[in-house]
Amino acid sequence: FITIDSLVRIHGGDENTAQDSAKVFRLIRKLTSAGITVLVIHHNTKASANGEYGSQMRGSGDIQASVDCQLSLVRPYHDDYLTLEQVKNRNAPELPTIELNFTKHGEYSEFVYLGQIKNGGKHAELKPIVLQVIGTEPGINQSNINQQLLELGHGTHPKTLRKLLGTM
Repeated sequence: FITIDSLVRIHGGDENTAQDSAKVFRLIRKLTSAGITVLVIHHNTKASANGEYGSQMRGSGDIQASVDCQLSLVRPYHDDYLTLEQVKNRNAPELPTIELNFTKHGEYSEFVYLGQIKNGGKHAELKPIVLQVIGTEPGINQSNINQQLLELGHGTHPKTLRKLLGTM
């Protein structure tokens, strides 16, 4: 098992050109053909002006074309909440995107699974649940809505809830 952290550190050429990227991945393919698993850490494009993240890797499209499986870990709010998206899987069906919370407990840390982000996004999944919570307790504040969502197994980032409430 080999971990390359990060691709740019071993890439001697221009990661934006297919020809240079293909050379690197031909060498990596020699390793995988010999039965060695290779984990390549690479960076996604930066967030756009509206805060949206692309699912694309930085650099040439040949990088994404060369990998067998691509996972994208994004911290959209720059805090302890993350999304993990399987962008590509050549050998198996792609898994749904999940939301995680990185939690510190003194000397150890853990990722807490918050649930899947279904098609239509987190808003589409949460809206009926939020309406149910508000219907049973009119006048409830955002903090208490979030607490009830956690208790119902639908924890989400406070900014996600705030955006949803803004659309409602």
